Amino acid sequence: MVYDVTRRETFDNLSSWLEDCRAHANPNMVIMLVANKADVTHRRAVSVEEGEMFARENGLLFVEESAKTAVNVDEA
Repeated sequence: MVYDVTRRETFDNLSSWLEDCRAHANPNMVIMLVANKADVTHRRAVSVEEGEMFARENGLLFVEESAKTAVNVDEA
């Protein structure tokens, strides 16, 4: 699942998206939470800590990345 760190509403929708994933997909799948646009620090609306906490509370892998600068794209 991917959210945009500059758009809080994408983060706020994660619970609903996760519920849909778990209801309609293989129960053994691994879900990774990807925070996109990590390079846009001046417009950040969701902190790293919030993303990490959501991932931890829901048993997800977590990475922050930037498609623009390619930071952590390979890791994701």
